[in-house]
Amino acid sequence: MASKNVLKVNSGQNLIPGRTLLFFCTFIALYFNSEIADPFNSAKQFTLIISGAWLIGFFLASRKKTQLKYAFKINTVSGLVLLFLLFNLISFFQSDDKITALFGESQRKLGLVTYFCLSIIMLFAFKYITNKNLKQFYFFSNLTTFIFASYATLQYSGKDFIKWQNSYNVIIGTLGNPNFASAFMAMMACLSFSAIFLKSKAIYYRLFNFLIVFWLVSLIYLSDSKQGLVSVSLGVGIILGMQIYKYKRSISYLYYLIIGMLGIWSILGMLQIGPLKYWLYKDSVTLRGYYWRAGIEMFKANPVFGVGLDRYGANFNQYKDAEFVVSRGFELMSTNAHNIYIQLFATGGVFLGVTYTALNICIGFKAIKCLRKINSDNLVFLSGLFGSWLAYQAQAIVSIENIGTAVWGWVIGGSILGLTRNVDTDSVKINQSKFILQPIYSLGIVLLSLLFLVNLVKSETQTMKAQILFNSNNNNNIQELQIVSNSIIDNPVADPKYKLAASNFLLTIGDTSGGIESLQNLVARDNRNSQALSSLANYYESIGNYAKAIEYRLKISKFDPYNCKNYLKLGMYYKKQGDLINTASMLEKVLNIAPNSEVAVAAKQELKF
Repeated sequence: MASKNVLKVNSGQNLIPGRTLLFFCTFIALYFNSEIADPFNSAKQFTLIISGAWLIGFFLASRKKTQLKYAFKINTVSGLVLLFLLFNLISFFQSDDKITALFGESQRKLGLVTYFCLSIIMLFAFKYITNKNLKQFYFFSNLTTFIFASYATLQYSGKDFIKWQNSYNVIIGTLGNPNFASAFMAMMACLSFSAIFLKSKAIYYRLFNFLIVFWLVSLIYLSDSKQGLVSVSLGVGIILGMQIYKYKRSISYLYYLIIGMLGIWSILGMLQIGPLKYWLYKDSVTLRGYYWRAGIEMFKANPVFGVGLDRYGANFNQYKDAEFVVSRGFELMSTNAHNIYIQLFATGGVFLGVTYTALNICIGFKAIKCLRKINSDNLVFLSGLFGSWLAYQAQAIVSIENIGTAVWGWVIGGSILGLTRNVDTDSVKINQSKFILQPIYSLGIVLLSLLFLVNLVKSETQTMKAQILFNSNNNNNIQELQIVSNSIIDNPVADPKYKLAASNFLLTIGDTSGGIESLQNLVARDNRNSQALSSLANYYESIGNYAKAIEYRLKISKFDPYNCKNYLKLGMYYKKQGDLINTASMLEKVLNIAPNSEVAVAAKQELKF
């Protein structure tokens, strides 16, 4: 009897919320804007904020006294999400750079705002997605997949209508990176693979999804991103295993044993161990190991609140090890741990990391528990979601959170939680008379969010314009470039890297006072801004003020202790001042860190006396 109640649906449940949610997920994943400075991440963050604002209107419109009882009963899930938000908020206030903590690192956009919106999406899916949304879910996932795969195919064939400046594989989809693209396609391939087993669907629909899977796997292979192949194999393996489990349990146990062994071999192969290393190992895996260790060191040094939301990049140089410097160079860095769990522990601290981990354990546990009790298309739907969610988790171990992928990962996680709750006690009927107010609530919150977004959008468009003006090398544009650069600098929410670029533009066109003042303000706000410090040091070096140049390079060395190029510069400044003791000290530092490097050879020549 219990098994029949697991996915029982309240007939009064309205499907509009689920359709709205899935439309937003589709739009966020596919949307980009080539007319702004960050065409992928910023564009998706803007749409994510608007989507989250609109969805909040549903919560406000469905308020009623009976909802209090409902809210209390779901506190295991909603409590974890709210705790996650609380610890994000606490870490935000503890962060040393509030703008980065709020909106996220440049080209990442993984600050408080993003995780707040993702949390809203998960809670919304938990509340509104039921098995009655099966058709909607497959429709929107198929639509998203078809558009995404079509564009990726255009990119591979060399017919992309936008000429991206891309140093990676050409298959970047609508996400800007082949690793993100392959991870996303792996998730969607799992959903399409599960649709093959839908008994309620016609054979042509199931064949269509089979072709979609083949198409996606081919694109993943062509993207040369092996993490996508591992992710799709994991998800598809789980979905197929559930079909075998319902047919004959004893065979499924043997199947999962084989799958488990292959999974272990795959992981070892990625780590350059075992027979699969020739097919699965990439040098980027070794590089990720350095990133993980730096993140772990950040967490160990700042266990309670972390180093600040999305502040991994600002702290990387301080916590990277000497082996990384010697093997990879003095200036190579990362703005992310390339592991979502390590990233959150490192930047948000133990409470944020543990809460995020607990939330995902909860999703996995509830999915496995429920999958053993259901049959037919309900099993197919939930197993498809679970397989796709596992593919998302697989990429989370070796990759960066990406908004386009995350929005589907979080809605799928919330949907699993929604499908697996006992709706006999947890479902809520929507009061249609009050539900009519939802568009009014939503529109009001969206308008408020637009007031919040206007300066963000302005900074993106102005930075793009400033870059075009600067690259034109047209002296007639100098005055306009100065005006645009100053507007970026004066924008209170502009990305610090945009302000850095604008400051350097001012220095280049001769507005020395404006450029230096802006750089000094950047350093005053964030004393770890090594790029701003370097720009200041280079400027004072150019005018022969070696005392000021030394001052700024010493600040760089505080947070970048293995940067031998910085020590070489310092040594040259000291030598010009006649300070032979410090000159010798800088030479010694370089030789101690990387005695066989090109910088060491240069230091021996430049710093000899």
